[in-house]
Amino acid sequence: MLTTDTILQGRYRIDRQIGGGGMGTVYLAEDTRLAGHQCALKEMSPAQLPAQDRNWAITAFRQEAQMLANMNHPGLIHVTDYFPEFGNWYLVMDFVQGQTLEDRLQQMPRGLPSNVALSYVTQLLNVLDYLHNQTPPVIFRDLKPANVMVTTGDEIKLIDFGIARFFKPGQAHNTVNLGTPGYASPEHGGQGQTDARSDIYSLGVLLHQLTTGYDPVSAANPFQLPAARSLNPNVPPVVETAIQRATQLSPTQRFQTIAEFRQALLTGPARTVVVTPPPVTNSRPNPWMWIALALVAVAAMTLFAVASVKPATTIPTAVPPTGIMPSGGTTVSSGGGSTPIAPPAVVPPPGISPAPVTPVHVTPTASEAPVPQPIVDDTALGQSVDGRAIRMLSVGYPDGPTVVMVGSIEGDQADTSSTVEQLADYYRAQPDRVPNQGMLYLIPSLNPDGNARSQRLNSHGVDLNRNWKAANWIQNAKCPGCGSGAGGSSPFSEPETTALRDLITSLSARGVTVYVVVLHSTVNDSARDQVFPGYTASGIHGASENLTSRVGAVLGYSYNTAWSYDTNGELIGWCAEQEIPSVDIVSKKSSGPALSQMIDVVAEILR
Repeated sequence: MLTTDTILQGRYRIDRQIGGGGMGTVYLAEDTRLAGHQCALKEMSPAQLPAQDRNWAITAFRQEAQMLANMNHPGLIHVTDYFPEFGNWYLVMDFVQGQTLEDRLQQMPRGLPSNVALSYVTQLLNVLDYLHNQTPPVIFRDLKPANVMVTTGDEIKLIDFGIARFFKPGQAHNTVNLGTPGYASPEHGGQGQTDARSDIYSLGVLLHQLTTGYDPVSAANPFQLPAARSLNPNVPPVVETAIQRATQLSPTQRFQTIAEFRQALLTGPARTVVVTPPPVTNSRPNPWMWIALALVAVAAMTLFAVASVKPATTIPTAVPPTGIMPSGGTTVSSGGGSTPIAPPAVVPPPGISPAPVTPVHVTPTASEAPVPQPIVDDTALGQSVDGRAIRMLSVGYPDGPTVVMVGSIEGDQADTSSTVEQLADYYRAQPDRVPNQGMLYLIPSLNPDGNARSQRLNSHGVDLNRNWKAANWIQNAKCPGCGSGAGGSSPFSEPETTALRDLITSLSARGVTVYVVVLHSTVNDSARDQVFPGYTASGIHGASENLTSRVGAVLGYSYNTAWSYDTNGELIGWCAEQEIPSVDIVSKKSSGPALSQMIDVVAEILR
């Protein structure tokens, strides 16, 4: 153990020990070459390990150093140096003030408020998404409260990469099985190779603990989590469902990507609606009739059996995570898989022929039909480059026609953020006023970093409206005040555009009708109060043209198809190429549409 004022490498003066974990002790130190600059030194002492563990421990420590030195994400701690000294290995990192989630949970043993827990998990989703999209993918493998730091600004940082690994396709098992029981997935124990889905499992367990306070480490069976809402009824149903899916024992039954997990928390899984077909009048066999007969017979047999025996203990049955009833029978779900069970055949007594049955089509009365209830959810869309939350209100009816509205895609246009914010306040207070059982995703600002500096570009110097994978995307996009490379190093290089893309594509994949509305403001009087449709490289997108005409008529804005300069890689251009109707509303700076006008725009789009 190092003592106060010990100097390493002739540079780092030890102050005190501030932490420790399975892969080493952590000290607070001063970098004497940068007077007053504090840093954290992580120490790994091979001599304290069993001989058979020393080689992999040194390899893991050096891998952690090299891995983090090559990464840049607000959810990761920056590594500046590593070296051996005194027979030990040291890693030099930025010093981050705060406390771990483990400390936070000790202060709140019954769990955190759902909105706080979801804010933390949203940030973790973003950093895991970054890691999993490295080449090759990086798997963290030890996600637990002690390895998550919460800064004084309520930002999340992953710490202790000692057992993170590069995923090696084709390798059936891990070379070393590590992880923390309770949080580690079954494949950590040698039942296969860990991959991105292993981190998804651990994040599901962590979300369960954050919302309920349940400690998986103390559980008799670490792979059986009680239903979240049975421990805390205030947990939103959509969160409970996401936890159940993420923590399936079989990796194939979990979310396959972080994007899927994120979207499930934003909107919930797509619902499967079973529609009863009307009766047929022709003479051809009706398969629905025989299915109905079989189900009636099963119900009758069940009632008879219940009436003939003593009451027994009720055993709840699990709902298959996909919510889809396979044809040919029901399923029994156990752990990671489902076993089909065919319905019993209906056999008449000997000598009796079944009488012909005329199917009866029953239409539910209005009182029997369930009344849809709107949802209201303030879960963030994602994080900016600097770790700021990209706020979003999800309000309305998730299966209805959907409007995604984005303000302040450019950071120097905070007035458009205010317009969307007012609309969000209106529908947050009155969610039942979302028209035609539609759904709204209202994002006041996609560029909170630019807003903080009153600058058009994000913290990477990228124009977030030039970073979309449209046919005309170019790296050196031309726009007022933009320097070289304003289109980004590649389309979707930025966490802000990636998060919005994932939302839009996941909604489209669910089969709902999606409309995208972007708000801009300008000081150019000749360009103000106009609406522009999304377009493809070959011309205007018809559905966008129709949408834009309708929105322009409501606002009294003129219709236009071309800006005063080339607009490469725009959001609405990408939308048009995805066959998603889109419109750009451009108003004079600081005098955009009134709230009443925006309410009318929503009503027109969803009518």
